[in-house]
Amino acid sequence: MPRGRKKKVVLSLAEKIDAAKADIATLSKQLKLKKAELKQLVNEKADEKKNEIFAAIEASGKSYEDVLEMIKNAK
Repeated sequence: MPRGRKKKVVLSLAEKIDAAKADIATLSKQLKLKKAELKQLVNEKADEKKNEIFAAIEASGKSYEDVLEMIKNAK
């Protein structure tokens, strides 16, 4: 059986403006959350690199001063 056509909801300009503002607010919140997530991930990656370097220094058996001197002389 035919059901007929759905009626379109016609929004006024004020309602369209309010809807657009609400969309922008939602997207702004999402953007802030994604930026915070990115910052955390970048910090985790930096910590991972630091730990890798530290582990390599410890495994080499050289002292802090020896490694520092090698780095300075490499320039």
